Amino acid sequence: MPSSLPRLRTDLIVRTQQTSHETSVIVKDPVSRKFFGMGEAEQFIAEQLDGKTPLEVIRQRVEVRFGGELPMEALNGFLQNLKQYGFLETEGGTGKPYREPPRFRGSALYCRFKVFDPCELLKRLVTRTGFLYTPYFVALSAVTILVAGGVIISHWGEFREELPRLYSSWLSIAVVILFNFLVICAHEFGHGLTCTRFGGEVHEMGCAMIFLQPAFYCNVSDAWLFPERYKRLWVGFAGPYFELFLWSLAVLTWRMTEPDTWINFVTLSVMATSGLKTLFNFNPLIKLDGYYLLSDYLEVPNMRRRSFRYVGSVVEKLFGFGPDEEETLAPRERLIFSLYGTTALAGSFSILGYIILTAGGALVDGRSPTAILLALGFLGMRYRRRFRRMFGKPSGSSAGFDDEDFDSPEDAMVPDTPPPVQTAVSRSARHH
Repeated sequence: MPSSLPRLRTDLIVRTQQTSHETSVIVKDPVSRKFFGMGEAEQFIAEQLDGKTPLEVIRQRVEVRFGGELPMEALNGFLQNLKQYGFLETEGGTGKPYREPPRFRGSALYCRFKVFDPCELLKRLVTRTGFLYTPYFVALSAVTILVAGGVIISHWGEFREELPRLYSSWLSIAVVILFNFLVICAHEFGHGLTCTRFGGEVHEMGCAMIFLQPAFYCNVSDAWLFPERYKRLWVGFAGPYFELFLWSLAVLTWRMTEPDTWINFVTLSVMATSGLKTLFNFNPLIKLDGYYLLSDYLEVPNMRRRSFRYVGSVVEKLFGFGPDEEETLAPRERLIFSLYGTTALAGSFSILGYIILTAGGALVDGRSPTAILLALGFLGMRYRRRFRRMFGKPSGSSAGFDDEDFDSPEDAMVPDTPPPVQTAVSRSARHH
């Protein structure tokens, strides 16, 4: 630590979120646009870093406030983390100088490419799309979706008979891909517009390639600054809901137009690519919109990762090689982690097993050694990721995408909960 007393940067954006069982603090660095999480003890310490108060005085105040012992080593470790993240003022200004991240980031299996900064565009669109957030539009769109659902059920046979039209020629396939792209863009703009409407800023939209599958994403990290849970839920819900509304319009238009018209073909392509995909998107067992909605609703941050690690620790203890120290969890968290962890893991391994049985069988029949080796290597990496989540230790903090935790191409939409700046302080101050 420097010889002078540490001083917290005054430009940091700090928001407190009160849940039914705890108080959490989200910190945004406006320079790097990164997000971090703090506990009550960390926030209490950070608030007193005014460049004047001695560290020993701060340490004693923490012990009085939280009724526990805080070693100076833990306090210095926390301050070192603040310095590392650029939260402390320096002689040259506020923290570390900002470096614009490269547009292309990632690895062979996961990469993303920032296309543009949509912040100003979204701000202009918000002023012109206020009607989308009125109770009247929400009610009208909900009725439209229900009516479209009834129409597609009653005309399911006709819908299936017309599906071959979508891949009857290369031109047809190109049209399907084009309108699928436009609908997905509308989906992502739904997330971005809602985040902007509630006061957040969206500075990144782009494309990604996740396990050789194309994807699109909209970085709505500012949703973590919203203290109201319903706003965070709406940010996650807006994208798939708007896509489902577009699907319902396509269904009704499909029924009202002649099969040999171009508008009928376009609406058929939207129906085929958006309907079931949107419902699948609400599946909470896969890290898509449904997962984030469930995580926010239950107010359990990083639920998937923590559930996998909890299930892994239980398995380790059953075989007698678990860690001596056990993470302190409330009964509610244990129940959630047990139910979600076992269910999600069972689903993941089932999907991978199905891929092995179907795709693997086809490759063996084709007798292509190179394809078989590539497929086995790919599946091996997927299984390795699953076991790392169950038995691996946390890999440190990173603000942004959790590259090791993606499950599907559309998962690049919302980063997971901001990582903690330091947890040792909370443990020392609370659990002695």
